[in-house]
Amino acid sequence: MLRNIIGKIFGFSSDINHLENTIKILENEISEMDKLIDNLNKDIKTLKIELKEKETRLEEYLNNKRPKINKLYIRHETDDTYYIDIRDFYQIYDSNLPKVSGTTYDEIAYNCLMWVQDNIKYISDKKEYGYNEYWAYSYQTLKNRVGDCDDGSILLANMLLANGIPYYRVRLNAGTVKGGGHCYVSYCREYDNQFVVLDWCFYPNKLEIRNRKKHSEERNYINKERNYMVWFSWNLKYIFGTVKDPKKLDDKYSIEVSK
Repeated sequence: MLRNIIGKIFGFSSDINHLENTIKILENEISEMDKLIDNLNKDIKTLKIELKEKETRLEEYLNNKRPKINKLYIRHETDDTYYIDIRDFYQIYDSNLPKVSGTTYDEIAYNCLMWVQDNIKYISDKKEYGYNEYWAYSYQTLKNRVGDCDDGSILLANMLLANGIPYYRVRLNAGTVKGGGHCYVSYCREYDNQFVVLDWCFYPNKLEIRNRKKHSEERNYINKERNYMVWFSWNLKYIFGTVKDPKKLDDKYSIEVSK
């Protein structure tokens, strides 16, 4: 009442009414925005649940598609020579592992591969460690900045996991390629959930992840006619193959590679 009287006396009643209407409109708009935000939050929550469920199904599929084995590999230490489980070469909690940028798994994978290609120089085990065959841990390769195929690949696999890529999307592979025995990384890309080769030293390239051929289509790696194949592969938790002797590299017991 007092406000209306004052408004009439000073001649701004219409301004007050206009302001009140504007405030009501803004309040309604804010209310609608709040509802929209609530719905978006619900959609985001639902999407996260769906993505988690899809990743869980992918993890189960990839981990159960092939037979699991035990596989040991020779390790020369200062006190003796040991046969160790090859999963021991994953050491993903090392704070020295380089960090890279990327908003998707595929971007992270690409940047990890580029880091290894740009910073690690290929050199033979004989020249660096004095053995014909020696698999270095990541911290050794990082310190020396040199290594052969397995050394750089072990480093790359650890970098992928340390930078947030799920373990089941990353595998180390040992096998025969064009040129002889080889160790390299394969990665199940986000783009289509297909494995692609990330090789830092054998025909290295800078192709974007989505533009790479599937692992099974890489003729320098998988080619039955020329006996290029995978003997065994492994991620952080499991080893895949059909090798009967855990200490033996034997391509008679190689595994098929498709997805």
